[in-house]
Amino acid sequence: MLDLLMPLPRRASHEGFLSGTNVFRGQRTQAGVRVDEDLALTYAACWRATRFLMENIGNLPLHLDLRAPEHTALEDVDHPHALLVSGQPNPEMGSHVFRQGRTAHQVNWGNGFAEIERLPPNTPDSRILAMWPIHPSRVYPAEEDKQKQGYAYRVHNNDGGHTYLKQHEMLHVPGAHSEDGIWGKGVVAYAREDVGAGLGMNRHAATDVGSGNMPKVVAMVPHM
Repeated sequence: MLDLLMPLPRRASHEGFLSGTNVFRGQRTQAGVRVDEDLALTYAACWRATRFLMENIGNLPLHLDLRAPEHTALEDVDHPHALLVSGQPNPEMGSHVFRQGRTAHQVNWGNGFAEIERLPPNTPDSRILAMWPIHPSRVYPAEEDKQKQGYAYRVHNNDGGHTYLKQHEMLHVPGAHSEDGIWGKGVVAYAREDVGAGLGMNRHAATDVGSGNMPKVVAMVPHM
C-alpha cells in the first residue's frame, strides 16, 4: 500500500523520453546532406522499412512463460510481471507501442533501452514496477571506474547531468549486428551514404519543381 501511495521516483530523467538529445545532427555525406537516425526517417524507403519492422514485431503476441520440468513452456498469467510483458509496461503506454519503439531504436540506432523501475531493495530479484523507454542517444557505456562499482550504463539527463544504471536496472535490446555481443550497431550508420544520396536527389527534385522548372541562370548572346 505504501508503494502505491508513495511511488518510487525513477532514477534517470524521462521528460520527453521518446526524443533524443539532438546534440548532433548527423554526419555530412558525399551528397552534401547531413544524415542521422532521425533525419533518415524522412527518406521514404527508410521510413517504410522501419515501419514495417516495428509494426509487425509490435503486433506479435508476447507472453511470460513458465518452464515446466518436462522442458515445455506454459504461459504464466499469474506471475506479477505478466501484465508488464503482455499488457502495459508502464502507466503511460501499452505493450504494443512500447515494443514498436524499442524495435525502431534497435534497428536504426543499434540498441533499444528502457529503465527498469523496481521495488526496494533494488536488486535483480526485486519486483519490477514499470519499464520506461530511454532514447538511445542518451545512453552510453559507463566509464571504467563506474563499471568496477557495478554500473553498466551512463544516461544523459535533460538537465545536463547523468545517471548511472546497473544491468538489472536497464532493459537493453541490442541489434542483430554486434561485435562484442552487448552493444549493437544500427543500420543507418552503415547506410548513411545511400540515405544521403536519396535525400539529396529528393531535395534537388523538389527544388526544381518548386521553381517551376525554370533555370536559375539565363545566358544572353548577341543576335547573329
